[in-house]
Amino acid sequence: MNHKEGEFYMNYWLFQIMYDWYPESWPIMVEYGVAAQGYSHVPKDNPSSKDSFNKLKQIKKGDMIVAAFTKHRFGGYGKLLSDFYRGGPSLNIEWYDEESGESGVSDFFSRFDCEWTVIPLDRDPPFINCHQLKSAGYNIDLIPGRCVHQIDEKTFLALKRELDSAGARSVGKEIPPKVEQYRVRKEMAIFKLGLDENAVQYLRSTGKIAMSNVIDNCQQKDIIVIRHSKAGHIVGIYEIAELEDRFLKVRERKE
Repeated sequence: MNHKEGEFYMNYWLFQIMYDWYPESWPIMVEYGVAAQGYSHVPKDNPSSKDSFNKLKQIKKGDMIVAAFTKHRFGGYGKLLSDFYRGGPSLNIEWYDEESGESGVSDFFSRFDCEWTVIPLDRDPPFINCHQLKSAGYNIDLIPGRCVHQIDEKTFLALKRELDSAGARSVGKEIPPKVEQYRVRKEMAIFKLGLDENAVQYLRSTGKIAMSNVIDNCQQKDIIVIRHSKAGHIVGIYEIAELEDRFLKVRERKE
């Protein structure tokens, strides 16, 4: 049974940190006070990505998460200070796909604000192994293809005890000043989007972007930074004015 805090039920989740792929993402999340997932370079039609994205939206402000590094490794736990949103400063995590040879930067815009309690980041490694909890019957496995997995209160408390015993310390909920200046309004998210020459010309002539080019769950007033996908230059910064069935109507922001 989950704990009731005030008038809200608190749920508990394993939150995957892709440490083996992006080791730098973990200390950046802790510094920025966020729990984030990166889908910038995952195709929209990827079923696993869509399923994880929908699951993220079920998590709410006040829920508790445990930073899970896979293979029963855990780096900390945190209380969520916001509902799910897309936006804020980019984490600028570089990625490289050996199979395709493609590379780029992942923004990790899918996120929550989080008050973390973590194993000291200067410890090597900055996580603990909890195989013994698995052996004791606790369900601490991540589900393949999903970035979050709901657990019960008993499992959360067992993980919390192990982390606290290993020296986990509260980072606090104060947002570093250098991060605060980049935060955006919660009703607005910032997206980056690459368009080919034909799409750029269509945008300039009609003020519209085809929905097939756009990230899911964008909303009115969100900001889109348009980059020419081949030439690489910034085409412009646009605000979503209206959502249609097949197109976004946008207006350019001059500031």
